Amino acid sequence: MKKRFGLLGFPINHSLSSLIHQELFKIKNFDATYELFDIEEKNLNDFLKEINNLDGFNVTMPYKNTIYQIIKNKGKTAKKFQTTNTIVKYNNEFMCYNTDNFGFLETLKHFEISLTNNTLLLGLGGAGKIVALNTIYSGSFLTVAIRPSSFLKTEKTLKSLIPAKFHKNFEIVSINKIPNKIYKTIINATPIGMANLKDYTPVSFNNLFGCKTAIDLIYSPKKTKFLLDAEKLKIKTINGLYMLLMQAVKSNELFLNTKHKKDIIFKLYKTLKKL
Repeated sequence: MKKRFGLLGFPINHSLSSLIHQELFKIKNFDATYELFDIEEKNLNDFLKEINNLDGFNVTMPYKNTIYQIIKNKGKTAKKFQTTNTIVKYNNEFMCYNTDNFGFLETLKHFEISLTNNTLLLGLGGAGKIVALNTIYSGSFLTVAIRPSSFLKTEKTLKSLIPAKFHKNFEIVSINKIPNKIYKTIINATPIGMANLKDYTPVSFNNLFGCKTAIDLIYSPKKTKFLLDAEKLKIKTINGLYMLLMQAVKSNELFLNTKHKKDIIFKLYKTLKKL
């Protein structure tokens, strides 16, 4: 029987997830479909009533944290980061996982990025939590820049995720009042730069000196204004395409209970870069 998978989010008409998963299904000769569920928040409950018709699904903005709270069975990585992007059905029950962590770590490895010294993280959405924990545990001091209205919520979230002994390794600041110091790596985990926000950047590099690497978790467009501004200053730039691919590969392995070969993944990455 044909299996049914998909991606839940909004807006996701730009998503490459269907292309990636369909190709991985084809490689494994697996009979399945992968749909895009572009669901506005007002229609989310209607979608959730129908999820038993799915064998699994991925989740992206803005529903990662919401779905994490709804799915009662939680895998180790989902529990660690208190967010999910992958849900798999086993014996008519759903289990949530997080493969964004794998995608982010593989990105750092692939581009030979070491999170040391000071790191500036813009935003703390679902993927932002992954970045925050990995940065703090790597030994880098993390500055999280967010909207003033989200300050208390962000502080509560980070302190609930991170053991007390690491609380001295991060600070939370207003994105409008980022401390004037050297940040070796700046990472954008906000949606600013995509879709109707493509002409904007979450931060100006005018008062941020010494940055060596700018990472944007957005992959469409390939070069956001944030990355274009960084390039003008000769800063190394990385978009979210490799992270997207690697988290999708790990999700697909959970869907199919299989492993994908590295040469296949590399070929797929080369194809995606040309799109």
